[in-house]
Amino acid sequence: PDTAQMGTSMPRTGAGSLELVLNQIPNSFAGVFQDVLGLSGGQTVTYTGWHKSTADPGGTEIRIEFRDSINDVEISRTPNFAPSVGSVYEPFLLDAVVPVGADSARVVYAIQSFGAGPFQSVFVDDVSFVPEPGSLSLLVLAGLGLLRLRRSH
Repeated sequence: PDTAQMGTSMPRTGAGSLELVLNQIPNSFAGVFQDVLGLSGGQTVTYTGWHKSTADPGGTEIRIEFRDSINDVEISRTPNFAPSVGSVYEPFLLDAVVPVGADSARVVYAIQSFGAGPFQSVFVDDVSFVPEPGSLSLLVLAGLGLLRLRRSH
């Protein structure tokens, strides 16, 4: 069967990695997602990790879905990033700006056989999702600077 499971056979670092497998079933999907709360519009986020393939990696999809967690609706999503996954661990990176109205993100890593090979095996490790507080902080500091400049004139 198609699977997405933690494994210990191909870690990049540490004790384990995620293994995604499509096992000869056409038009199928295996993937994982993680919801991240506490975001705000205008904030820059970065989704990174490492991946490698031991079979046909033809249908890899990486994306960020921005959501309104209170109303449980998707606001927008990044286009599917479909990198070519090699036979040794390589980094992936996806940057995006949180749209207005979104307060959470769902990070997705998946493989699929819709138009790709029916047997795929991909390992994913050392994944992180980092909100960049700097962009929001810089905006606040710039606003305070303009306010101070206005008061001095």
